[in-house]
Amino acid sequence: MTADMTAGRHASQLWSRRNVALFLCALCLTVGPGIGSRPVLIAGEFLLVLLLLQWYSSRQILRPLAVRRDHYPRTFEDAVVTINLTLRNESPAAAHLVEITDLFPPGAESRLRSLATLLPGHSEATFRYRQPCTRHRGLYILGPVHLRACDPLGFFTQEQTCDEVSTLTVYPSAVPLPNFDTLGRGTQPNIGEQVVRNLGRSEEFASIRKYRSGDPPRLIHWPTTARFGEPYVKEFERSIITEITLLCDMRLIALSGLGNQTSTEYRIKAAASIATECIRHQHRVRIVAVKEPVEQTPMSGGHQHLVALLDWLALLKPGGPCSFEEQIEQVAPTLRAGATVVLVMSAIHIDLPRLVNAVRLLRLHRVRVLTAVVNDRTFLKLRWEQDEAYYHAPPLETVRDALRHEGCTVFTIGRDDDLAARLGVPA
Repeated sequence: MTADMTAGRHASQLWSRRNVALFLCALCLTVGPGIGSRPVLIAGEFLLVLLLLQWYSSRQILRPLAVRRDHYPRTFEDAVVTINLTLRNESPAAAHLVEITDLFPPGAESRLRSLATLLPGHSEATFRYRQPCTRHRGLYILGPVHLRACDPLGFFTQEQTCDEVSTLTVYPSAVPLPNFDTLGRGTQPNIGEQVVRNLGRSEEFASIRKYRSGDPPRLIHWPTTARFGEPYVKEFERSIITEITLLCDMRLIALSGLGNQTSTEYRIKAAASIATECIRHQHRVRIVAVKEPVEQTPMSGGHQHLVALLDWLALLKPGGPCSFEEQIEQVAPTLRAGATVVLVMSAIHIDLPRLVNAVRLLRLHRVRVLTAVVNDRTFLKLRWEQDEAYYHAPPLETVRDALRHEGCTVFTIGRDDDLAARLGVPA
């Protein structure tokens, strides 16, 4: 602020309506008795009484006012949030020119102002504003609400802070992925909260068929065998539920970039988009955050599980050192045959030979592997510890070809890429 602007501001404050009234009041009360002018003295006393009344009136304006904020507690990055602020006057007297200032931290404009020109007694007014969430995922506290009002003549201004706070959880943006192939061979479509029945061994009887070499003798259905003169066996139903496990690299060493444009945020957005698409197709999903310590969600499906996943992703933070390949090796034995694993990984901070062996282990367990590789080279490098990894890391094309050679479906993502487009076409 320049000196001229500061001087102008001080001059406007000096010649405010209240200061002028106070000056005139003091002048009349001082000069009136000195010159023996009763009208001047009465004018001074009138201004004094008027100022006292307006001061008392201003003190009473904000006390009976109450504020309530209403909004949906969850949203996505870059989505527009609608906030309703209700100002209620619990006094029989009307309130004039009440300025309401609300705090909205996830938006570019954090201070939002509204003005109630007239609020009659025992009434309320609702102010609605719509703001985009320009800041990235996380938990934000909205409020408190600041009220500011003055007396009807504008002499005195009173301010009050209302402890009206609420929380807003901002999810990572989950883009639709209509072309992302989450199923592939070995999984069943339209699964999630429901169960698909396949022929196998369980407690539910399905049918009778002719004996085949290798069938256990305990399954022979003796009445049918006696009727037809050749062995028949019983078949039972078994339940198969498709399961998709996402392993997301959340190691601190794999964090590159600044603000919203980081490799970690892109991996989280990719994981959120893929998980949303999987649950939309009624699959059971879990996410494993590869970091120190490792965090993971339970395996489940349905809308409530999706909400829980997004709540979890909104607060997920990068962690300490950990081996991405070792985590794959630990997860592999816990997966069912026919399941799908999605590796949301870095293109730099990997041990390619060990990664290839880990993928082979998954394939031995008859698990389909999809990989979403975030190209860290397109982001700003932050730490000197990353120099060695960048120097020794194989080119992105080498990583892609090695994974494709092991039967993986590979998607590559760079900074400023359209996730829906990149995750819709394998590299």
